[in-house]
Amino acid sequence: MVSGGTWTPYRVWTLYLPTGLLAGPAAALRNIRARPEREVWLICEGGALIDLDQRRLLWYGAEPVHPEWLTAAKHVLACAWPGWHVRWACDGVRELGDHIGLTGHDLVTAHAFTDHFADDRPRAPDDPDDPVECLVTVGRAGGAVTAHAVDWPAQDSLLARGPELLDELPAALPMGRLPVPVPLTALHIDPAARQVTAWGYEVPRGADARWPGWRLEFRGDRFAEQNAVCGAPIVAPLSLDWAYQTLRRCLVDAVEEVPTGYCARMRAYYGDLRVPGWDYRPEEVTAALTAVDAAARSTADATGPGR
Repeated sequence: MVSGGTWTPYRVWTLYLPTGLLAGPAAALRNIRARPEREVWLICEGGALIDLDQRRLLWYGAEPVHPEWLTAAKHVLACAWPGWHVRWACDGVRELGDHIGLTGHDLVTAHAFTDHFADDRPRAPDDPDDPVECLVTVGRAGGAVTAHAVDWPAQDSLLARGPELLDELPAALPMGRLPVPVPLTALHIDPAARQVTAWGYEVPRGADARWPGWRLEFRGDRFAEQNAVCGAPIVAPLSLDWAYQTLRRCLVDAVEEVPTGYCARMRAYYGDLRVPGWDYRPEEVTAALTAVDAAARSTADATGPGR
């Protein structure tokens, strides 16, 4: 948190942080200030920077890591923090550090987690109905495109394999499987143009050295652009209705003892989505629910029902 030009770190349940921020700045500040200050981080899978001087909120990381849930949360936060500049931090803790004058070396160890999986060959999901970790599309001769669903390893490790990745991809998906739901990450490889385009919620690091002579471009979470790049409907549109319903239920659960209703689908996979020990006042929950409804309406107005 930044105030008066001075920053103070706090320890919160960051995997649940988006839910904790949905009630707006007053609720977030009261709850965060009630948490212990921290001087050292052991691991930082999610975080937020609240700059009271500039009225700026940067955040990253969440459970569940699901494109529709995250997209809905981003829309709601923009409504719940009026007058603030709210932005997803694609570069994670490094981006938060840049804002307060810390370098990546101050915050992140040199040894990358993905180094442990550098030798893991790409594999397809065991169940064709499982969510796609990374959707890799490849431009082929004559303008054709193939799509490959990869369950493991993650995008960073795939990029670390360099151009040899083209020979290691799982079999292409049959056209009857397309379009697929929005994946967690995506790559498009154009061998003729020697270009790799990446989509996702984190900036992939260390890939340039593995692709000498190639151009690498990161486009954030604009997954629909993969269709334009491929010239074909590879990725289905987002359907945000259930995500907004889940966010509504999570907020109501913050003041209810027995969780019921909309969160059942998410809890089947992730368990309780409430922020442990987070104190919501009834009027704050009401304001947050209003923000969810406003975000849902604006999304429907912009893209049509169910998007």
